[in-house]
Amino acid sequence: MQFLLYLILGSIGMLSDYAIFFIIIESGLSYQISNFFGYLSGTIVSFSLHRNITFRVQDATLVRLFLFFSIAGLGYLTSAILLWVLIELNHIDEKLSKLITLPIVAILQYLLNRSVTFRKIEK
Repeated sequence: MQFLLYLILGSIGMLSDYAIFFIIIESGLSYQISNFFGYLSGTIVSFSLHRNITFRVQDATLVRLFLFFSIAGLGYLTSAILLWVLIELNHIDEKLSKLITLPIVAILQYLLNRSVTFRKIEK
């Protein structure tokens, strides 16, 4: 159930990510720059939703924010590498490539956020 909720709420973050990516890439900037700004917007939206709804944790906000952004950084790197492989090596359309990377990164980040960012902190 938690994973399903993570996916549902995470899709809001992914929509934010893709919308920003789409707008920026349509303006003529590179897919990597577009990916960075899209990913950042999706991460900000996702943290709030997952903290308050998916994992229901209100403590250690700054620690959790740092961990969430650290894991998001790993997700971003994964996304950037996958985009490069799909676009540069396999010549797949940039927008389609972005859509392909989203579920892969979502699963990776769920597993890490569940076990690291939003785990119960012993006092």
